[in-house]
Amino acid sequence: MKARAWTLFFTVAVAATSARAQGTFQNLDFEAAKLVFLTPGKPLIATSNALPGWTAALGNRPVAAVPYVAWGGAGVGLWGIYGSSIDGSFSAGLAATVDGTASISQTGLVPADARSLLFKVSYGGAGASRSTDIVSLGGQSLPLSALSSGAAFTLFGADISRFAGQTETLSFYSSLSDPDPLGPPGYALDDIAFSPQIVPEPGGAALFLLGLGMLASVRRRGGSPPR
Repeated sequence: MKARAWTLFFTVAVAATSARAQGTFQNLDFEAAKLVFLTPGKPLIATSNALPGWTAALGNRPVAAVPYVAWGGAGVGLWGIYGSSIDGSFSAGLAATVDGTASISQTGLVPADARSLLFKVSYGGAGASRSTDIVSLGGQSLPLSALSSGAAFTLFGADISRFAGQTETLSFYSSLSDPDPLGPPGYALDDIAFSPQIVPEPGGAALFLLGLGMLASVRRRGGSPPR
């Protein structure tokens, strides 16, 4: 019950943040995708149409076009209606290849009140990497906290307080530096949000829920909250 309550709290937080200003970053839920195929009958889309606002790369090589595929592709892709989108119609997909790290990036102004970065990740099948070294801001890798986890996706959060109000590059990547013997490291990504919520430290979720439980108990008894 406690885990469900904490999950609900952060689900509400993400929903509320989606309505907030996200600085100058755009298309953080990947719903701006345009399915304009470069060749009829082949699911290849210009990166500017598949992932508006983002640039894509394999290693140091820019990627001008990405596939529109279900889970199982390599490199950078657009996961969509017929594949394994996490939420809405589209998610981004990242899977490292022998050509190097697959990544997407964009540069923007981090909201002045931002304290955390929240986003959802689906690791796909059993062969996908569970590495959490997947995101950087301002060129610095962000340590992540798993805020909730289920069959469909994991909600991650990272403390970005030190970047608030600054113009920085946000990058998500999948690297072969964490090899997986069952398949290429990869994941689907969705619902990125800058939030004024502070990511809880270990044990913070339990304390938060304990406080809610005490308050609910007092209200049921008609008393006043403890001071």
